[in-house]
Amino acid sequence: MQTPRRREMQIAIGQRGYGEMRRSLLLAVGKKADFFLFVQEALLRTGTEVHYAEGFAEASKHLRWRRYDILLLWPELADVDGLTAVKRLHDLDYLVRLLYVSPKPSVREAVAAMKAGASEYLEWPVTPEQLRAVVVQELREKREEPSPLSLAEVERRHILSVLELFSGNRRKTAEALGISSRTLYNKLRDFGLVDQGEMTQGKPQ
Repeated sequence: MQTPRRREMQIAIGQRGYGEMRRSLLLAVGKKADFFLFVQEALLRTGTEVHYAEGFAEASKHLRWRRYDILLLWPELADVDGLTAVKRLHDLDYLVRLLYVSPKPSVREAVAAMKAGASEYLEWPVTPEQLRAVVVQELREKREEPSPLSLAEVERRHILSVLELFSGNRRKTAEALGISSRTLYNKLRDFGLVDQGEMTQGKPQ
């Protein structure tokens, strides 16, 4: 027999879907322990789960096991400098929102951090209210981002763009792509771009 609480949870899952049941995850990176405590307390009421890593090596292990929404980086790490960490962490997970918090802000550092992959540059100190506002905004923007394209869709778009470049000439398109005309024909057929008569003949035109 189901308890009322279990029944309510099942109804909630059915109405909202499993995706909305997952809590937002934030990873604070840096060897400043009181920074982590500040972040944890500031985001306590947002429902965001906060984890901590002292350096890049530890953070990379976290990223291999969990899908984080936000990385909050303090530039003093246990193993590498802040800008190097931004670049490497962005390479590990280009979908995560990366916030760079600087205790010694400068225009040069801000530009370098953004070029390395940071989505936001914050000047320390920040208030709990400011941090909450930035995190909430980043989470909102992340939810509104379109889903990343699959490899198959990336390939399809590339092939069609090359085909358009050569005005529909399949031989030149195949040569430019480095594939055979038969392979190109099969891919176009899979895309639904080969007419029925040509498919009946079973060979590329």
